Amino acid sequence: MTATGVKPTHLVPGDRLRGDAPLDEATAVVGLGSTLRGDDGVGPQVVASLARRLDVARRGGALPVPPPDLLTGGLPLLEIFAAYRRVLLVDAMHSGRWPPGTIKVFSPRQLVESFPPGPLVIGSGHGGSPAAAMVQAERLGLPVPQYLRVWGVEAAETAGFSEALSPPVAAAVPQVVTALLAELGV
Repeated sequence: MTATGVKPTHLVPGDRLRGDAPLDEATAVVGLGSTLRGDDGVGPQVVASLARRLDVARRGGALPVPPPDLLTGGLPLLEIFAAYRRVLLVDAMHSGRWPPGTIKVFSPRQLVESFPPGPLVIGSGHGGSPAAAMVQAERLGLPVPQYLRVWGVEAAETAGFSEALSPPVAAAVPQVVTALLAELGV
């Protein structure tokens, strides 16, 4: 666990992700993407900002019980799906359908319809796209969350190396955090 309360999942064994929360109450907020590839880092940026806001809520006595696990890093989505009953994902979108910084919320069905999955890429930072992971889990009969929502933020630039988000994507971060806080009941 980092000082911000975000678990770098590549350091946490998949079986122990839930902590002490009962499985049926376990919630994970997962920030997908690389913080070194510009707008692709929007997921981890949102989770870091959410951690700060949840810390303020905890100090004010308004933290949900049990609190959500906040995850970033390289843990494959299939392991996260198996470990949690409620998963809230944040990832960059590269659709070209909306202006950069546009926020869309998808159910699993909407996600698969909007972004038909390609093959699950085992070597990628998070095991491929959320849609591919969902389809793969269902095909293999693996556990899937009872509740899954994906917040997608349309990216402007992810091709080069940069730790900075583009201005429209950076402006979307507090909006996604506010939506996640509402989803968590904070």
